[in-house]
Amino acid sequence: TLVSGVIIQGIIGLHCWGFARYGLPLWSASVAYSGLAGILWGLFSSGLRRAPTPVSAAVAWGAVESLRQIGPVGFPLYLGATQAGLPWGSALGVVGSVGLSALIVGFGVSLARRERFLQWAFCAVLTAVLGFWQPGLQEVGTPTRVAVVQGGVNHQLYEVASLSEAARQLVRVRYVELTEAALEQGAGLVILPEAAFHRPVPLHHGRLLSPILPAWSGAASATIVIGSYFVSTENGSQSNGAIAVAAQAPEEGLGMVGKRLLVPFTERHFIPGEGTVLETTVGPVAPLICWESMYPRLARDAAQSAPLLAVLTNDAGFARAPIAHAHAEQGWARAIETGRPLLRAAQAGVSLIIGAQGELLGRRGVFEPAVLSARVSPVHGWTWFTRFGYFLAWAFLAAAVAHLFWLNRSFFQAGRRSSAKRS
Repeated sequence: TLVSGVIIQGIIGLHCWGFARYGLPLWSASVAYSGLAGILWGLFSSGLRRAPTPVSAAVAWGAVESLRQIGPVGFPLYLGATQAGLPWGSALGVVGSVGLSALIVGFGVSLARRERFLQWAFCAVLTAVLGFWQPGLQEVGTPTRVAVVQGGVNHQLYEVASLSEAARQLVRVRYVELTEAALEQGAGLVILPEAAFHRPVPLHHGRLLSPILPAWSGAASATIVIGSYFVSTENGSQSNGAIAVAAQAPEEGLGMVGKRLLVPFTERHFIPGEGTVLETTVGPVAPLICWESMYPRLARDAAQSAPLLAVLTNDAGFARAPIAHAHAEQGWARAIETGRPLLRAAQAGVSLIIGAQGELLGRRGVFEPAVLSARVSPVHGWTWFTRFGYFLAWAFLAAAVAHLFWLNRSFFQAGRRSSAKRS
């Protein structure tokens, strides 16, 4: 059990080989972190003494995924979130990524052990939580045209843009042209990815000292949300966040939301941001910056105050590694879990527009310049997951710990008898 757990989780870590571009230590930490998760799965599911049962394997996997979302390193890659684009992905709106992961693992182990009754049991539970009926959700307002801009800038050019003003200008031209195309399509909200312009954005009392976008006089009612590194404020601090500007007057900042979940070592120079919502012409929008989209609790909190979610990320450093697609799937899962439309803008891809029921309204692959456009309706209310399923993760963890003590009860009983003899 220990070996199989390390192998399975280790493969997940190796799946993130795109991290190597950010430094070998970060990738090594991700692989080691995944291996540790495999050890925990072995402990929780069988105590390392026997083969896991389908139920214990399912509970243990849910417990490990619950722990991974509070760890400091490594993507909390949920197995259940990879099912977001499949028919049974709608179960995410009821049991969330952790719950769906547990069902998949339990069903898989029941197949391996040829336990037909449990196979049908897991299938029955999955069918019962498909989540097509969400009485707590309600669309508000009329559908609004939104757009996602993906520059798809060549990775080498994008890297050189951090040093060369000429290369930075080429990147800027690409994004200005695509933004203009989105506005010409009548978009009331345009989302640009994290670090789209590869330059610092200085703010002074909410005003951009050097606007990075031109003014479009014919787009008075449109709002542009820009993701940027190194947002410098008047007190000298730096943050990584999202800025909303009016298309007609982009020098006037309409608001800023900083990144809330910092990753140690790689982002220690940033000051954590405050606030969760940007006011736009289509209503409040809650931006999730890069890795924030991996955490269900952050999306759940954001959905309480905003009827529309946006993911602003870079992902250029992943190149064509599988993690670029896995990262996008995690964001897709957040849309289904919260019942909110989600706009994902990635500099290199994958960019998405997801409807409130998880339907795919637009998608663009890696390094493909594009403007994705669709009509979405802001959604208020709750899903079964945001109301009840969020606590399922901690139930898995409690059950796994209790199962571990039960498996090792003879060890604890021997310890008590030994203490009694000494006394």
